[in-house]
Order: sequence, then structure tokens, then C-alpha cells
Amino acid sequence: MIVEVFFLITEDILLIVEPLIFINEAFFLVIEDIFLIVEPLSFINEDIFFTTEAFYFIVEAFFLINESFNLKGASFC
Repeated sequence: MIVEVFFLITEDILLIVEPLIFINEAFFLVIEDIFLIVEPLSFINEDIFFTTEAFYFIVEAFFLINESFNLKGASFC
């Protein structure tokens, strides 16, 4: 009798826990999908950063050229 009650309680707990396992798996799959979307965005962000950095160096080079022309009395920009 005690074993039957214990078995029924265990069975009820399993009926509660089993759906939670599926919910957990679904949640994990959603997180994995979000990561698959966000990971390429980080590479795009890096590309934008390097493009911006390269643009900054180009602008800085023009300022240096302009400054050297200003020292000689002419203006480039």
C-alpha cells in the first residue's frame, strides 16, 4: 500500500516535471535561435567599426595634408 501511494505520487510528479523538460528544451532552442541571429550582427558591427576607423584615418590624413599646406601658405581643403 505504501509502495503504491509512493508510486502514484512519483507518477504525478513525473507528469508535472515532464512538460517542464519540454518547455526548457523549447526555451533553449529559442535562445539558440536568438544567438544565431545575434552572432552575425556582431561581425557586421565589427565591419562597421573597422570601416569607421579607416574613414577616421583618411580624414586625419587630409587634415595633416591641409596642415602642411597651411604651413607653406597654401590651402588644400
